[in-house]
Amino acid sequence: NCVITGNTAKWARGGNGGGIACVDASPKIYNTVIQNNEAKYNGSGLYCRGNSQPLISGCVISNNANALYGGGISAHEQSNLTIINSMIYGNSARQGGGGLSCTSSPNVQNSAISNNDAKDGGGIASYFSAPTFDNCLISSNSAENGGGIAAQALSQPVITNSSISNNSASKKGSGISLYPSAEPTITSCTIWGKEGEDVIAVDTTEESISVTNTGLVTL
Repeated sequence: NCVITGNTAKWARGGNGGGIACVDASPKIYNTVIQNNEAKYNGSGLYCRGNSQPLISGCVISNNANALYGGGISAHEQSNLTIINSMIYGNSARQGGGGLSCTSSPNVQNSAISNNDAKDGGGIASYFSAPTFDNCLISSNSAENGGGIAAQALSQPVITNSSISNNSASKKGSGISLYPSAEPTITSCTIWGKEGEDVIAVDTTEESISVTNTGLVTL
């Protein structure tokens, strides 16, 4: 039940975690607003690395900006955080993951990732990781590549019972951009996009993609 706002992580302090930085720490954060924070490098709102296992429940992470990766959240190494019943919106990153950037494997449930912006992966950017998303809304995010999600090399995102809608990309993959060697599993989802858009951009082999009970809807 806290508000963490208006903080900046600069070069002299490592430049990571404008709002909160977790290094080998596993706090439980409930019903908290993390907003209007900045970081020079990673995680303007929240930064995790090492063996951190934080729980984020019922939180709002919004309008955090200027990080290189992870405007809202940046999770690295073995930091497999859990995000439940939360909103990640209005965040931005200069490179990857406006809402969430991960090289770890976070578990996101019953949450909305919306109106975020980055060069790659406006909503989510995953790198060499296996994040899971269940019953999530990934909407109205924007990027050059992968408006909703950018699954980078060797990423194995698992997305179930979710909606990927109304995202935009100036180059490719308004909904999802799959980079070489990405291996996504998408089950019981709906992917929405405008007719004529490159909604799903595939630069990996078809054999590495698992899609079940999922529809692509163009408007």
